[in-house]
Amino acid sequence: MKRLEQKQKQLTQTERKLDMVLQEYLDAELPQDRYRKQKSILEANMVQYKEEAAAMIAKLEQGSALDERLQTLGEYVATETHALDAADKSDVAKRGFLRSLGVGAGMSRDNAKKYVDWAIFSPSVFNYTASASKQ
Repeated sequence: MKRLEQKQKQLTQTERKLDMVLQEYLDAELPQDRYRKQKSILEANMVQYKEEAAAMIAKLEQGSALDERLQTLGEYVATETHALDAADKSDVAKRGFLRSLGVGAGMSRDNAKKYVDWAIFSPSVFNYTASASKQ
């Protein structure tokens, strides 16, 4: 943040210098060739500073987006931890917990053995299936 403020300060200072050079030229205190040369240098600096400031802003925005995702992830982990604690007490809660994670299980048996097959799905599949079965 401090570097961005420094870059913005450089931009402001360069704009002032550009204004001063223009004023000197308009007041006939600066020859046209020197004016053009100084103007060219200052404008190049302005472009560079603007690009650097834009890159810094983009990095800050990426950091903010990452912070938001980490906060959301932390909230999700806290919610799922609570759900996992509840799942220890009930088979229905265990199935609900697995569905919230997007894990589905199907049980079958033959004459001698019981089988459990599982698969990973998008949790929205379970929401759709649940809402479709209620209709």
